[in-house]
Amino acid sequence: MNDKIKGIHQKLVVSCQALPHEPLHSSFIMGRMALAAFQGGACGIRANTKEDIAVYITPTMKEIEELMEVKPAIILSRLHTLPSITIKEFAMIFGNVKDLDNYTYLDEKIQKCFQYAAEHDLLSYEKGRHDIDGDALFVNIVEYETTTPEERFWEAHKYYLDLHVMLRGPEQIDGNFIQNMEQKDFVEKDDFLPLEGEPNNHVVLEDGDFLLCYPADAHRTAVAVNGPAKIKKAIFKIKI
Repeated sequence: MNDKIKGIHQKLVVSCQALPHEPLHSSFIMGRMALAAFQGGACGIRANTKEDIAVYITPTMKEIEELMEVKPAIILSRLHTLPSITIKEFAMIFGNVKDLDNYTYLDEKIQKCFQYAAEHDLLSYEKGRHDIDGDALFVNIVEYETTTPEERFWEAHKYYLDLHVMLRGPEQIDGNFIQNMEQKDFVEKDDFLPLEGEPNNHVVLEDGDFLLCYPADAHRTAVAVNGPAKIKKAIFKIKI
């Protein structure tokens, strides 16, 4: 039996899907439902679109081609022989460092960032880059004043994950998937993909909150919450 099939054999898979006309239709809401399913003991989810997936059941070849853009853990199909699939991309994850027991499934490099944050007084760090493991893992300490969305820009990254950990907030971060945005020319040397478009979700980071952004996650930072505020934040850069 394939190792991935063994991983779900005789285990719980929860349906996390909503059609466009239904009130819960939102990639962000489905993502939170998927997290709740995981915390409740599910080994995977059944999802309806490529934006939401960890498991996708009975697709056609059209959906399979779309799904390979985001590389789900498993695609179950009754009709087709499927290519080997590995996990490289997820949707952004929002949480708080007080609840890290809920996120033990995250990659060990991400866990190393949380451990580093717990063992160091990041609030006292000077602005700028601080190496942890050279270019493979480092943290940028940033301080700025939040402002209106019109004054900010969209970005995404190809070679690094971004783990934003709020030291002194609040800050709103808008999100969407890069496939929903107008993508500009990628700046290789800066690992910077500029984009234009509108958000389909946002989160507000207070002290201790974190947001993990994957390559498929467009994000717009430094948006004010009820007026401008001076914030300080650690952004861990995790090489893929």
